Amino acid sequence: MSWNKYFIVILNVEPLALNELVRMTGYGEILSFSEKMDFRRASNKDYEGIGFGVFDGNFWIVSPDQTEKFFAKEPSILEKNICKKFPQNTIIAAAENGTVDAFGINLIRNGKRIRVTSGAFGNEYYYEFGQQLNIEKEMLTEVEKELSKRAKIEIIKNEGKNGVKDYLRFESLSRVPFSLLSSLVGKSIEDIHDENPEFSIYRKK
Repeated sequence: MSWNKYFIVILNVEPLALNELVRMTGYGEILSFSEKMDFRRASNKDYEGIGFGVFDGNFWIVSPDQTEKFFAKEPSILEKNICKKFPQNTIIAAAENGTVDAFGINLIRNGKRIRVTSGAFGNEYYYEFGQQLNIEKEMLTEVEKELSKRAKIEIIKNEGKNGVKDYLRFESLSRVPFSLLSSLVGKSIEDIHDENPEFSIYRKK
């Protein structure tokens, strides 16, 4: 699926009203409910505002701007707020932008960053924190198996021996965000797209 995906997910939240969860993010003071929107449209971000939704016990936030801030060296205001308000929850920010071949991930447990990494095609890596996750190793093994001898020879011909290493690193890391998210929520992002749950869009008051 090629749509650009930007999600922050707080896993296993208490069964609170959505407006209460929004208040806990800090946005309740500056945003108010505007309209309902299904997952497919909400995740494509063809509107103004921020999307919030709760399904399968997880609290989802969709916002490219806010998600990208989770991949910076210093935590954003939103990251600080949700770490404070949801200190025992696993939190993941995951991004995949097929338009510019970029990716990002921030995995948080018990209010602390475990792993942050982001980058884009062309051997650009913006920030990295924490130890390599097992799923990163799994994705690397997967990409290595998929790379044919012919493709490998072509990469070496065009980019030199280091080109293969660079290719494997980017291709494997770019798969990590939504492979990890899928393992945490128990279903793929494509499955969620098919189920098409409801989001609430909040805009400035």
